[in-house]
Amino acid sequence: IDTPPVLLTTESQAFAELVGQVLLVVKAGSTPRTLVSEAVERLRVASSISMVLNQSLLSFESRYKYGNYYSKASKPAG
Repeated sequence: IDTPPVLLTTESQAFAELVGQVLLVVKAGSTPRTLVSEAVERLRVASSISMVLNQSLLSFESRYKYGNYYSKASKPAG
């Protein structure tokens, strides 16, 4: 069920309570973290909240380079 933005109406909260699961879509670089936190707080009536970060500027490769970080961190110094 697609609802209006969470912070503009109470409709999203009412549906969240009825359906139990919520997918919150957040526009990267546009939505302040404080507003995302407030939206999540309002949707806590749902049993499960998932989030999609939409329009992110990260490339596919840059998101999966954490393996190198761990391998470098585990090497002995010197």
